[in-house]
Amino acid sequence: MTLNCIIVDDEKTSRIAMSSLVDHSDSLNLVGIAESGEEALELLNEKQVDLIFLDVMMPSMSGFDFLDEIDDKNNVKVILVTGKKDFAVKAFDYAISDYLVKPVSRNRFNESVQRIRKSVSVQSESDFPNNLLLLKLIRFMHSRDISFIEPVPSRKSLLGYTYAMLTDNLDFANEADALDILDEAEDNEILTGKFVDTIYLCNSCSNSYLNIREVCPNCDSSHLVSNDLIHHFSCAYMGEINEFKAAGYGETLICPKCEKKLKHIGVDYDKPAAIFNCRGCGHSFQDPLIRARCLNCGADQKVEHLVKKEIKKYHLTAKGKDMAEGNHYVTISKNGEQMPDEGESTDYFIRALKNEIKRKSIAEFDSSVGMFRLWNISELYQRIGNAAKRDLQKELQQILSNDLAPGDEITFWDYETILMLFPEQRKEAAEKVMHKMAERIKELIKDNFDDFELELKMAVLKVQENNSYEQTINELLEKASKSNV
Repeated sequence: MTLNCIIVDDEKTSRIAMSSLVDHSDSLNLVGIAESGEEALELLNEKQVDLIFLDVMMPSMSGFDFLDEIDDKNNVKVILVTGKKDFAVKAFDYAISDYLVKPVSRNRFNESVQRIRKSVSVQSESDFPNNLLLLKLIRFMHSRDISFIEPVPSRKSLLGYTYAMLTDNLDFANEADALDILDEAEDNEILTGKFVDTIYLCNSCSNSYLNIREVCPNCDSSHLVSNDLIHHFSCAYMGEINEFKAAGYGETLICPKCEKKLKHIGVDYDKPAAIFNCRGCGHSFQDPLIRARCLNCGADQKVEHLVKKEIKKYHLTAKGKDMAEGNHYVTISKNGEQMPDEGESTDYFIRALKNEIKRKSIAEFDSSVGMFRLWNISELYQRIGNAAKRDLQKELQQILSNDLAPGDEITFWDYETILMLFPEQRKEAAEKVMHKMAERIKELIKDNFDDFELELKMAVLKVQENNSYEQTINELLEKASKSNV
């Protein structure tokens, strides 16, 4: 998370010193400098500001006068920066986030920024619906002295089960979020779970109302008829039971090959298997496919691609009781999909690429940047669902990271694109590494999804000092679109 900040100080030397500290922080983005409180008020109206470094002793409008003017902007964090320690008590009255005494050391500055950054993150995360629902649940349990919450079977629930005060507060389409909330609460030792049941959910809409059926491997029709195979011991003939019935009369079985009557199973014959006949396409086969059709969204999927979830009853822990009483707080992740290391990882990659471009302009060395495009991966994502998609991406990033040297960078640019940076590595060497990675990607997909063939595209470029990072990525996209691995 990067915070937009402004510096408010009437002393030039102090402004220069604070600007230098801000410039060396990856967590801050300086959007303005003001020499007075009046200028700072104008900046607040013009810019999106998260943090203010505020001097106290300024002419015409002191730092505290300035704070009186921005009471309505309580979402802005303020760090007082002053040459005197005498204002600490008054700063407390204004709920100042931190108090720095000039001259400010880099370590003290970084410590203060990290504290602010963490508090902003926790504050924003605490407003996520998942956190609010969890807090509501544990306060409900604690205030009514309920030692555990258990799942109640329900035909009207998307999951087939409901949890009091949890699924009741979720839309039907989002009821599966309840299981994610409970899982994370258990991981954070707020609740402890005891197994009740296992359910399988549609990988597209998380619905538990599924029609499980056998289908033809040739046309996917479920209009199948099965017949036993008969193995006649004496002549070794094997055929469908209908052949033996046709040669006989009534329910009597006659071998169509040797015309002997079959009397006793296990003595004259056995039934080693069954044969299926598809009434849709006429195909005959021994092993039908097992498919699940969601009765909510209509998605038709292999049963191995269903989302497996455990249903538990949950007890409130001592840590959970502390949280219910407001003595402890744990945030859980927000709703919505996330790619591996989404956000910060991509931002860090961009900064690393920008730095590499800048370094190229002042030094003689070769660096490379590469891209993989999982060209048709969206077809697979559609089959396996969002949860399995995220698991696959995490596994991809993990196995690819094993081939990277210290200092190399990797990130998912989007769900189909992987970017890599190879500092001080020639293009030929980077290509060699990426070809090895390509084999690993294909092997992972083939081992887990043998009915899907990945179309993989690759591009490697030498980092050019005259190109911006946007130009570099666009060139990679263009080059990758014309390639095949």
